[in-house]
Amino acid sequence: MIRLALLLLLLLASGLPLPAQVMNMDPGGGPTVQKQVADAIMASAEAWNRGDLERFLEDYLKSEDMTFTSGGRVFRGYQALKDRYQQTYGNDRASMGQLSFADIEVWPLGDDHALALGKWHLERQGQETLDGIFSLVMQKTREGWRILHDHTSRLQEEKS
Repeated sequence: MIRLALLLLLLLASGLPLPAQVMNMDPGGGPTVQKQVADAIMASAEAWNRGDLERFLEDYLKSEDMTFTSGGRVFRGYQALKDRYQQTYGNDRASMGQLSFADIEVWPLGDDHALALGKWHLERQGQETLDGIFSLVMQKTREGWRILHDHTSRLQEEKS
């Protein structure tokens, strides 16, 4: 017991991360909820940047219960979301531009839900660069983590 305690103390003192920290693993051996959700969010940006709107939208729950709130409007159901994205951004790489996410934070909400918060940045050729924040309620499904509710806001320049 003393040897184990000394070994752990030595590892901590050396500054080396513990094995679970290295792999972002939970104690049971799988990726943490935080990593799973963050990875899903980052994969959606990769799909967007390929101009693959269909793949980007796969991260949303295909349900009438799914909601998307942006620009003072609420869109209910997957089809309404899909129609809005196609109308606003098109469905090819040139019209969709380059999307990036940053400062993603994730909080588990029980076994099969999580809350994610982050920033987004969108650049489209010939158009104003957009920045904003988002909060997502994610639901774990057989297919992986899906967005049940998305509240996306655009950052406005402060007026002095």
